[in-house]
Amino acid sequence: MDTKKWSARRISSRFFYFLTILIALIFGAFYLVGFSFPYAENPAFNAPLFTDVLLWFLFAFLLLIFVLSLWSALRAWRVRDRRAQSINGVPVRRISLLMALFLVILLSATLLLGSSAPMLVNGKVFSSALWLKLSDMFVWTLAILCCAAVFAVACSFFVALKNSR
Repeated sequence: MDTKKWSARRISSRFFYFLTILIALIFGAFYLVGFSFPYAENPAFNAPLFTDVLLWFLFAFLLLIFVLSLWSALRAWRVRDRRAQSINGVPVRRISLLMALFLVILLSATLLLGSSAPMLVNGKVFSSALWLKLSDMFVWTLAILCCAAVFAVACSFFVALKNSR
């Protein structure tokens, strides 16, 4: 199998299939093998057997996403044509800058508006204001971006439906 001649689409689809199978296996093992082991300090809670595997996989996956995103952004910045303000009439540079600015503003706003009220977690009070605000920031940012994605997909669907008539 000569992988050097594969197209980018074929490589990315194979990588996607690999990640999908890996994620399914890890989450399947988490939920199906030893999920109902009682927690030693409080038997009312579960201590799943594969919790550490799941957490380390998620950390590694987030690190990989961060590194690839940074590499992609730096590569795009280095390779780009400084004179090309738009491609096929689309103001690519302006859209990229506005989206980056929007993300920074959204993260800042959700961090400032995030709650730092103590929470009861596994029977103990958690009161670290920084971590509470950071977790609130990520939850609200994710919710807003997911709603925006659903709205964008719905709009493009209806525009495509309208144009097909």
